[in-house]
Amino acid sequence: MSNTLDRFLGGHTAEEMIAWAKRLHYFYLFGNFFSGHAEFYESLTVRLDYKDKKDLLDKISRLVMLRPTPSELKAFESPIHDYPEYLQPSHCQILNCPLEQTNCHIWVSHLFFEITLYGNGQPYSYDVSEANVVAAEKVERYLEEQQLHLCANHEIATHFNCISAKNYPALF
Repeated sequence: MSNTLDRFLGGHTAEEMIAWAKRLHYFYLFGNFFSGHAEFYESLTVRLDYKDKKDLLDKISRLVMLRPTPSELKAFESPIHDYPEYLQPSHCQILNCPLEQTNCHIWVSHLFFEITLYGNGQPYSYDVSEANVVAAEKVERYLEEQQLHLCANHEIATHFNCISAKNYPALF
């Protein structure tokens, strides 16, 4: 096992992480360090591209509803940078995936948005589990039904902390 992959395994074995990654077609498994204190978190993320505001609203409305930005923002709410009349979906529920089993976060960036699944529904829970993989599989089936998988951006598979066939071809 390479030292690079070992850094991203958290409390899982490489075999478990690779098996999860192999089950998914659009979501990618990430291991990350953050906050400068070597704290660890894992996530499953799919990136979907969009062309313009109309395309974004069409695609994202099939998953969650964007909320209008109120005249006075609360401290914890963020408008979408390119479309400040709408708030970021942020932490939300998607496709009725049980919140006690998975956290969901959606963030809209310039020309793409990311759906991230992680944890067990509890605040500050950042481990990926079998329940998260099952939720990702459910979302992937829905993306296919809605033809949204056609705009999946697979470039994220090359990010340094992504456990993917592009980064670790010998393991896949």
